Amino acid sequence: MDQNRKSFTPTYSLVQATYWMTACAVLSYTAVYLQALSFSNFALGVITAAGRVLGSLLGPVIASYLDSHPRFPTAKMNTPLLFLQIILFAILQFTGSGNLITAVLVALVIGLFISTNSVVLRFCGDCAASGIDLNFGIARGVGSFAYIIPSVLLGIVFKYIPATYLPVFGILLLVVQIVVNGYAGRFFVGQRSISMNPENEQKSSSLLQFFREEPVFTRLLFGIMLLFFGYYTYATFLINVVRNLGGDTSGMGFLSGVSAAIEIPFMFAFARFRKKWHLSSILTLSVIAISLKILASALVTNMTGLYVSQLLQGPGYALFAAAIVVYVSKVIPAKNLAKGQSLVYTMEMASGVLAGLIAGKLYDTTSVKITLLAGFAVTAAGAALCVSGIKKVR
Repeated sequence: MDQNRKSFTPTYSLVQATYWMTACAVLSYTAVYLQALSFSNFALGVITAAGRVLGSLLGPVIASYLDSHPRFPTAKMNTPLLFLQIILFAILQFTGSGNLITAVLVALVIGLFISTNSVVLRFCGDCAASGIDLNFGIARGVGSFAYIIPSVLLGIVFKYIPATYLPVFGILLLVVQIVVNGYAGRFFVGQRSISMNPENEQKSSSLLQFFREEPVFTRLLFGIMLLFFGYYTYATFLINVVRNLGGDTSGMGFLSGVSAAIEIPFMFAFARFRKKWHLSSILTLSVIAISLKILASALVTNMTGLYVSQLLQGPGYALFAAAIVVYVSKVIPAKNLAKGQSLVYTMEMASGVLAGLIAGKLYDTTSVKITLLAGFAVTAAGAALCVSGIKKVR
Protein backbone atom coordinates (compact mmCIF):
# COMPACT_ATOMS: atom_id res chain seq x y z
CA MET A 1 0.00 0.00 0.00
CA ASP A 2 1.28 3.45 -0.87
CA GLN A 3 2.37 5.69 1.99
CA ASN A 4 -0.41 8.18 1.24
CA ARG A 5 -3.00 5.42 1.52
CA LYS A 6 -2.19 4.32 5.05
CA SER A 7 -4.71 6.71 6.56
CA PHE A 8 -7.96 8.01 5.18
CA THR A 9 -8.58 10.19 8.26
CA PRO A 10 -7.48 13.57 6.78
CA THR A 11 -9.51 13.04 3.61
CA TYR A 12 -12.54 11.68 5.47
CA SER A 13 -12.32 14.66 7.80
CA LEU A 14 -12.91 16.85 4.75
CA VAL A 15 -15.86 14.66 3.76
CA GLN A 16 -17.37 15.06 7.23
CA ALA A 17 -16.58 18.78 7.29
CA THR A 18 -18.36 19.56 4.04
CA TYR A 19 -21.25 17.24 4.90
CA TRP A 20 -21.96 18.96 8.22
CA MET A 21 -21.45 22.45 6.83
CA THR A 22 -24.12 21.67 4.26
CA ALA A 23 -26.28 20.04 6.94
CA CYS A 24 -26.26 23.31 8.84
CA ALA A 25 -27.84 25.12 5.88
CA VAL A 26 -30.12 22.33 4.66
CA LEU A 27 -31.39 21.12 8.04
CA SER A 28 -30.67 23.56 10.86
CA TYR A 29 -31.74 26.76 9.07
CA THR A 30 -34.77 25.28 7.31
CA ALA A 31 -37.06 26.54 10.07
CA VAL A 32 -35.70 30.08 9.75
CA TYR A 33 -36.12 29.96 5.96
CA LEU A 34 -39.67 28.63 6.04
CA GLN A 35 -40.74 31.05 8.76
CA ALA A 36 -39.35 33.87 6.63
CA LEU A 37 -41.78 32.67 3.93
CA SER A 38 -44.64 32.83 6.49
CA PHE A 39 -45.10 29.08 7.00
CA SER A 40 -46.62 28.10 10.37
CA ASN A 41 -44.84 25.80 12.82
CA PHE A 42 -47.20 22.98 11.90
CA ALA A 43 -46.56 23.47 8.17
CA LEU A 44 -42.84 23.63 8.92
CA GLY A 45 -43.13 20.36 10.80
CA VAL A 46 -45.03 18.67 7.96
CA ILE A 47 -42.47 19.80 5.38
CA THR A 48 -39.45 18.63 7.38
CA ALA A 49 -41.27 15.41 8.24
CA ALA A 50 -41.95 14.73 4.56
CA GLY A 51 -38.28 15.35 3.78
CA ARG A 52 -37.16 13.00 6.52
CA VAL A 53 -39.58 10.32 5.30
CA LEU A 54 -38.07 10.57 1.83
CA GLY A 55 -34.54 10.46 3.23
CA SER A 56 -35.43 7.54 5.49
CA LEU A 57 -36.72 5.57 2.50
CA LEU A 58 -33.89 6.46 0.14
CA GLY A 59 -31.09 5.83 2.65
CA PRO A 60 -31.61 2.07 3.10
CA VAL A 61 -32.25 1.66 -0.64
CA ILE A 62 -28.92 3.29 -1.44
CA ALA A 63 -27.17 1.28 1.28
CA SER A 64 -28.67 -1.99 -0.01
CA TYR A 65 -27.54 -1.13 -3.53
CA LEU A 66 -23.99 -0.52 -2.33
CA ASP A 67 -24.05 -3.78 -0.36
CA SER A 68 -25.27 -5.69 -3.42
CA HIS A 69 -23.05 -3.93 -6.02
CA PRO A 70 -19.58 -3.81 -4.46
CA ARG A 71 -17.93 -2.78 -7.72
CA PHE A 72 -19.94 0.45 -7.88
CA PRO A 73 -17.65 3.24 -6.56
CA THR A 74 -19.02 4.67 -3.32
CA ALA A 75 -18.30 8.30 -4.21
CA LYS A 76 -20.20 8.12 -7.50
CA MET A 77 -23.45 7.51 -5.64
CA ASN A 78 -23.38 10.94 -4.00
CA THR A 79 -22.64 13.21 -6.95
CA PRO A 80 -26.03 13.01 -8.74
CA LEU A 81 -27.85 13.42 -5.40
CA LEU A 82 -25.89 16.58 -4.64
CA PHE A 83 -26.43 18.00 -8.13
CA LEU A 84 -30.18 17.48 -7.80
CA GLN A 85 -30.15 19.48 -4.57
CA ILE A 86 -28.33 22.33 -6.31
CA ILE A 87 -31.00 22.43 -9.02
CA LEU A 88 -33.79 22.43 -6.44
CA PHE A 89 -32.12 25.18 -4.41
CA ALA A 90 -31.72 27.28 -7.57
CA ILE A 91 -35.44 26.94 -8.31
CA LEU A 92 -36.28 27.87 -4.72
CA GLN A 93 -34.13 30.99 -4.85
CA PHE A 94 -36.00 32.37 -7.84
CA THR A 95 -39.53 31.08 -7.18
CA GLY A 96 -39.72 30.32 -3.44
CA SER A 97 -42.82 31.63 -1.64
CA GLY A 98 -45.28 30.45 0.96
CA ASN A 99 -47.00 27.92 -1.31
CA LEU A 100 -47.29 24.17 -1.88
CA ILE A 101 -44.63 24.07 -4.61
CA THR A 102 -42.06 25.58 -2.28
CA ALA A 103 -43.04 23.11 0.44
CA VAL A 104 -42.51 20.17 -1.93
CA LEU A 105 -39.16 21.48 -3.17
CA VAL A 106 -37.86 22.01 0.37
CA ALA A 107 -38.98 18.51 1.36
CA LEU A 108 -37.14 17.08 -1.67
CA VAL A 109 -33.93 18.91 -0.76
CA ILE A 110 -34.09 17.61 2.81
CA GLY A 111 -34.83 14.05 1.67
CA LEU A 112 -32.04 13.95 -0.88
CA PHE A 113 -29.54 15.41 1.56
CA ILE A 114 -30.40 12.95 4.33
CA SER A 115 -30.01 10.04 1.93
CA THR A 116 -26.41 11.06 1.17
CA ASN A 117 -25.41 10.10 4.70
CA SER A 118 -25.56 6.43 3.69
CA VAL A 119 -22.75 7.09 1.24
CA VAL A 120 -20.75 9.19 3.69
CA LEU A 121 -20.84 6.31 6.20
CA ARG A 122 -20.08 3.73 3.51
CA PHE A 123 -16.57 5.16 3.22
CA CYS A 124 -15.96 3.65 6.69
CA GLY A 125 -16.79 0.21 5.33
CA ASP A 126 -14.51 0.75 2.34
CA CYS A 127 -11.67 1.53 4.73
CA ALA A 128 -12.28 -1.62 6.76
CA ALA A 129 -12.30 -3.75 3.62
CA SER A 130 -9.22 -2.14 2.13
CA GLY A 131 -7.11 -2.20 5.27
CA ILE A 132 -6.94 1.58 5.35
CA ASP A 133 -6.70 3.29 8.73
CA LEU A 134 -9.55 5.63 9.72
CA ASN A 135 -10.08 7.43 13.03
CA PHE A 136 -13.82 8.16 12.83
CA GLY A 137 -13.86 10.15 16.07
CA ILE A 138 -11.35 12.69 14.78
CA ALA A 139 -13.05 12.94 11.38
CA ARG A 140 -16.46 13.44 12.97
CA GLY A 141 -14.97 16.00 15.35
CA VAL A 142 -13.68 17.97 12.37
CA GLY A 143 -17.23 17.81 11.02
CA SER A 144 -18.53 19.42 14.21
CA PHE A 145 -15.85 22.10 14.04
CA ALA A 146 -16.76 22.87 10.43
CA TYR A 147 -20.45 23.07 11.37
CA ILE A 148 -19.66 26.05 13.60
CA ILE A 149 -18.63 28.21 10.63
CA PRO A 150 -21.94 28.39 8.71
CA SER A 151 -23.91 28.18 11.97
CA VAL A 152 -22.47 31.42 13.32
CA LEU A 153 -22.11 33.21 9.98
CA LEU A 154 -25.64 32.47 8.77
CA GLY A 155 -27.06 33.53 12.13
CA ILE A 156 -25.34 36.92 11.79
CA VAL A 157 -26.06 37.31 8.06
CA PHE A 158 -29.78 36.70 8.48
CA LYS A 159 -29.98 39.58 10.94
CA TYR A 160 -29.22 41.91 8.03
CA ILE A 161 -30.62 40.16 4.95
CA PRO A 162 -33.77 38.04 4.55
CA ALA A 163 -33.43 34.32 5.33
CA THR A 164 -35.05 33.73 1.94
CA TYR A 165 -31.50 33.84 0.57
CA LEU A 166 -30.68 30.54 2.26
CA PRO A 167 -30.72 28.60 -1.07
CA VAL A 168 -27.74 30.66 -2.31
CA PHE A 169 -25.62 29.54 0.64
CA GLY A 170 -26.90 26.00 0.24
CA ILE A 171 -25.73 25.90 -3.38
CA LEU A 172 -22.24 27.14 -2.48
CA LEU A 173 -21.84 24.51 0.24
CA LEU A 174 -23.12 21.72 -2.02
CA VAL A 175 -20.59 22.62 -4.72
CA VAL A 176 -17.78 22.34 -2.18
CA GLN A 177 -19.17 19.00 -1.02
CA ILE A 178 -19.19 17.67 -4.59
CA VAL A 179 -15.52 18.59 -5.05
CA VAL A 180 -14.48 16.93 -1.78
CA ASN A 181 -16.62 13.87 -2.49
CA GLY A 182 -14.87 13.40 -5.84
CA TYR A 183 -11.46 13.79 -4.23
CA ALA A 184 -12.31 11.20 -1.57
CA GLY A 185 -13.43 8.75 -4.25
CA ARG A 186 -10.00 8.83 -5.88
CA PHE A 187 -8.53 7.49 -2.64
CA PHE A 188 -10.12 4.08 -3.27
CA VAL A 189 -9.24 3.60 -6.92
CA GLY A 190 -8.12 -0.02 -7.27
CA GLN A 191 -9.16 -0.95 -3.74
CA ARG A 192 -11.36 -3.96 -2.91
CA SER A 193 -14.69 -3.42 -1.15
CA ILE A 194 -16.12 -5.62 1.60
CA SER A 195 -18.26 -7.79 -0.63
CA MET A 196 -15.38 -8.35 -3.05
CA ASN A 197 -13.31 -10.15 -0.45
CA PRO A 198 -13.72 -13.94 -0.94
CA GLU A 199 -14.31 -14.61 2.76
CA ASN A 200 -17.22 -12.16 2.80
CA GLU A 201 -19.01 -13.19 -0.38
CA GLN A 202 -22.42 -13.59 1.25
CA LYS A 203 -25.67 -12.26 -0.12
CA SER A 204 -26.95 -9.16 1.64
CA SER A 205 -30.16 -9.77 3.62
CA SER A 206 -33.43 -8.08 2.74
CA LEU A 207 -34.76 -5.59 5.28
CA LEU A 208 -37.29 -8.08 6.69
CA GLN A 209 -34.64 -10.80 6.91
CA PHE A 210 -32.31 -8.36 8.61
CA PHE A 211 -34.89 -7.56 11.31
CA ARG A 212 -35.47 -11.27 11.93
CA GLU A 213 -31.75 -12.02 12.05
CA GLU A 214 -30.96 -9.13 14.42
CA PRO A 215 -33.77 -8.91 17.04
CA VAL A 216 -31.66 -7.20 19.73
CA PHE A 217 -30.27 -4.66 17.28
CA THR A 218 -33.81 -4.08 15.99
CA ARG A 219 -34.87 -3.22 19.55
CA LEU A 220 -32.02 -0.73 19.69
CA LEU A 221 -33.21 0.78 16.41
CA PHE A 222 -36.71 1.41 17.74
CA GLY A 223 -35.19 2.81 20.92
CA ILE A 224 -33.21 5.27 18.78
CA MET A 225 -36.40 6.35 17.04
CA LEU A 226 -37.97 7.29 20.38
CA LEU A 227 -34.71 8.67 21.82
CA PHE A 228 -34.38 11.33 19.15
CA PHE A 229 -37.99 12.49 19.32
CA GLY A 230 -37.14 15.03 22.01
CA TYR A 231 -33.86 15.86 20.28
CA TYR A 232 -35.64 16.89 17.10
CA THR A 233 -38.47 18.54 18.99
CA TYR A 234 -35.70 20.83 20.22
CA ALA A 235 -33.35 20.96 17.23
CA THR A 236 -35.83 21.35 14.36
CA PHE A 237 -37.59 24.23 16.09
CA LEU A 238 -34.54 25.70 17.83
CA ILE A 239 -35.40 29.19 16.61
CA ASN A 240 -38.67 28.93 18.59
CA VAL A 241 -36.81 27.93 21.75
CA VAL A 242 -34.32 30.78 21.32
CA ARG A 243 -36.98 33.41 20.60
CA ASN A 244 -38.99 32.24 23.60
CA LEU A 245 -35.98 33.14 25.77
CA GLY A 246 -35.46 36.52 24.11
CA GLY A 247 -32.92 35.57 21.42
CA ASP A 248 -32.82 35.92 17.62
CA THR A 249 -31.16 34.25 14.61
CA SER A 250 -27.76 35.47 15.76
CA GLY A 251 -28.32 33.89 19.16
CA MET A 252 -29.44 30.68 17.49
CA GLY A 253 -26.31 30.63 15.34
CA PHE A 254 -23.97 31.14 18.29
CA LEU A 255 -25.88 28.56 20.36
CA SER A 256 -25.53 25.98 17.60
CA GLY A 257 -21.87 26.87 17.26
CA VAL A 258 -21.26 26.39 20.98
CA SER A 259 -23.08 23.06 20.83
CA ALA A 260 -20.89 21.88 17.94
CA ALA A 261 -17.73 23.13 19.68
CA ILE A 262 -18.54 21.09 22.78
CA GLU A 263 -18.77 17.97 20.61
CA ILE A 264 -15.24 18.30 19.31
CA PRO A 265 -13.11 17.28 22.35
CA PHE A 266 -15.38 14.31 23.03
CA MET A 267 -15.10 13.06 19.46
CA PHE A 268 -11.34 13.61 19.36
CA ALA A 269 -10.97 11.74 22.66
CA PHE A 270 -13.28 8.90 21.64
CA ALA A 271 -10.37 6.52 20.92
CA ARG A 272 -9.04 7.14 24.45
CA PHE A 273 -12.48 6.56 25.96
CA ARG A 274 -12.61 3.20 24.21
CA LYS A 275 -9.38 2.12 25.86
CA LYS A 276 -10.85 2.80 29.31
CA TRP A 277 -14.48 1.75 28.92
CA HIS A 278 -16.51 -0.79 27.01
CA LEU A 279 -18.08 0.52 23.83
CA SER A 280 -21.48 -0.52 25.16
CA SER A 281 -20.92 1.56 28.32
CA ILE A 282 -20.06 4.65 26.27
CA LEU A 283 -23.19 4.16 24.18
CA THR A 284 -25.33 3.78 27.32
CA LEU A 285 -23.87 6.97 28.81
CA SER A 286 -24.61 8.87 25.60
CA VAL A 287 -28.32 7.99 25.43
CA ILE A 288 -28.77 9.06 29.07
CA ALA A 289 -27.00 12.37 28.43
CA ILE A 290 -29.13 13.03 25.34
CA SER A 291 -32.25 12.62 27.50
CA LEU A 292 -30.93 14.94 30.20
CA LYS A 293 -30.13 17.66 27.67
CA ILE A 294 -33.74 17.73 26.48
CA LEU A 295 -34.96 17.98 30.07
CA ALA A 296 -32.51 20.78 30.80
CA SER A 297 -33.57 22.74 27.70
CA ALA A 298 -37.20 22.52 28.87
CA LEU A 299 -36.44 23.80 32.35
CA VAL A 300 -34.11 26.75 31.66
CA THR A 301 -35.54 30.26 31.93
CA ASN A 302 -33.01 32.35 29.99
CA MET A 303 -30.41 32.17 27.23
CA THR A 304 -27.59 31.72 29.72
CA GLY A 305 -29.23 28.57 31.02
CA LEU A 306 -29.71 27.33 27.46
CA TYR A 307 -25.99 27.83 26.77
CA VAL A 308 -25.13 25.87 29.93
CA SER A 309 -27.42 23.02 28.87
CA GLN A 310 -25.25 22.58 25.77
CA LEU A 311 -22.56 21.04 27.98
CA LEU A 312 -24.53 17.79 27.75
CA GLN A 313 -24.03 17.76 23.97
CA GLY A 314 -20.53 16.34 24.46
CA PRO A 315 -21.29 13.22 26.51
CA GLY A 316 -24.62 12.97 24.69
CA TYR A 317 -24.88 13.34 20.94
CA ALA A 318 -21.12 13.59 20.32
CA LEU A 319 -20.34 10.26 21.97
CA PHE A 320 -23.41 8.64 20.45
CA ALA A 321 -22.44 9.73 16.91
CA ALA A 322 -18.92 8.34 17.32
CA ALA A 323 -19.84 5.19 19.25
CA ILE A 324 -22.81 4.00 17.19
CA VAL A 325 -20.78 3.74 13.96
CA VAL A 326 -18.15 1.57 15.63
CA TYR A 327 -20.80 -0.40 17.53
CA VAL A 328 -22.66 -1.31 14.33
CA SER A 329 -19.42 -2.48 12.71
CA LYS A 330 -18.87 -4.75 15.74
CA VAL A 331 -22.30 -6.38 15.97
CA ILE A 332 -23.51 -6.47 12.34
CA PRO A 333 -22.01 -8.90 9.75
CA ALA A 334 -20.09 -7.38 6.86
CA LYS A 335 -22.75 -8.42 4.33
CA ASN A 336 -25.25 -6.08 6.02
CA LEU A 337 -22.88 -3.39 7.27
CA ALA A 338 -24.05 -0.52 5.05
CA LYS A 339 -27.64 -1.48 5.77
CA GLY A 340 -27.04 -1.51 9.52
CA GLN A 341 -25.35 1.90 9.47
CA SER A 342 -28.09 3.35 7.28
CA LEU A 343 -30.90 1.99 9.46
CA VAL A 344 -29.52 3.76 12.52
CA TYR A 345 -29.65 7.04 10.64
CA THR A 346 -33.03 6.13 9.16
CA MET A 347 -34.57 5.56 12.58
CA GLU A 348 -33.10 8.83 13.76
CA MET A 349 -34.69 10.54 10.79
CA ALA A 350 -37.99 8.73 11.43
CA SER A 351 -37.88 10.29 14.87
CA GLY A 352 -37.48 13.65 13.18
CA VAL A 353 -40.62 12.90 11.16
CA LEU A 354 -42.69 12.27 14.29
CA ALA A 355 -41.22 15.31 16.01
CA GLY A 356 -41.95 17.51 13.00
CA LEU A 357 -45.59 16.47 12.83
CA ILE A 358 -46.38 16.35 16.54
CA ALA A 359 -44.11 19.06 17.95
CA GLY A 360 -44.97 21.47 15.14
CA LYS A 361 -48.61 21.35 16.20
CA LEU A 362 -47.71 21.57 19.88
CA TYR A 363 -45.61 24.68 19.32
CA ASP A 364 -48.60 26.32 17.61
CA THR A 365 -51.10 25.36 20.32
CA THR A 366 -49.12 25.15 23.59
CA SER A 367 -46.01 26.67 25.15
CA VAL A 368 -42.39 25.91 24.31
CA LYS A 369 -41.86 24.43 27.77
CA ILE A 370 -44.79 22.01 27.52
CA THR A 371 -43.67 20.93 24.05
CA LEU A 372 -40.12 20.23 25.21
CA LEU A 373 -41.31 18.34 28.29
CA ALA A 374 -43.49 16.15 26.07
CA GLY A 375 -40.44 15.53 23.92
CA PHE A 376 -38.40 14.57 26.98
CA ALA A 377 -41.01 12.02 28.08
CA VAL A 378 -40.76 10.19 24.75
CA THR A 379 -36.96 10.49 24.73
CA ALA A 380 -36.70 9.01 28.23
CA ALA A 381 -38.73 5.98 27.13
CA GLY A 382 -36.46 5.64 24.10
CA ALA A 383 -33.34 5.78 26.29
CA ALA A 384 -34.65 2.89 28.38
CA LEU A 385 -35.38 0.84 25.24
CA CYS A 386 -31.93 1.64 23.82
CA VAL A 387 -30.18 0.47 26.98
CA SER A 388 -32.07 -2.84 26.79
CA GLY A 389 -30.95 -3.26 23.16
CA ILE A 390 -27.23 -2.57 23.60
CA LYS A 391 -25.06 -5.69 23.59
CA LYS A 392 -21.97 -5.75 25.77
CA VAL A 393 -19.15 -4.96 23.36
CA ARG A 394 -15.56 -4.10 24.14
